[in-house]
Amino acid sequence: DLLGLFINTLPARIRWEGQSIASLLTTTRNYLFDIQQHQYLSLAEIQACSVLKKDLLDHVLVFENYPLGQMEEAMANTNISVASENGAAQVGYPLAVVVYPGETCIINFMYDRNRYTDRSITKVADCLVQVLQQMVEDPESKVVHLDIVPEEERLALLKAGEPYGSYNPALNIITAIEM
Repeated sequence: DLLGLFINTLPARIRWEGQSIASLLTTTRNYLFDIQQHQYLSLAEIQACSVLKKDLLDHVLVFENYPLGQMEEAMANTNISVASENGAAQVGYPLAVVVYPGETCIINFMYDRNRYTDRSITKVADCLVQVLQQMVEDPESKVVHLDIVPEEERLALLKAGEPYGSYNPALNIITAIEM
């Protein structure tokens, strides 16, 4: 007899060329439903079939199927109690983004601090929030029109790419000094 939480990871490649956000979400949901027929394969077996082997995945996006916010309510009439609301988890990927459903969606980033800085993960989280807000505001817009980079950072990147001075091929060093 076995008791425990069994998780299987199925790699998915999502293509969004020419799709609206709503159609992408529908297509993705259907695709994920369709690949469930392959869930009997372990990730190790899938990786063995790939030329990339263990490097097939370097990050994972997890949608938990239990709402954390309803846990207390669900356990109210049981003999089960939670000793701590805090926990620790470890994943076998440099980056794992875990989404917990509920009235308020919770997104947790677990990452290898030897590979990513707290600042870089904060930037990624800010970008994700921006993209999710755009998706909610206009689900019929095209995926390619989503602004991934926040406005402030986009302006800083544009400024960083500007030349420091104007170039005038008619102006040489002697003329510039005489001015």
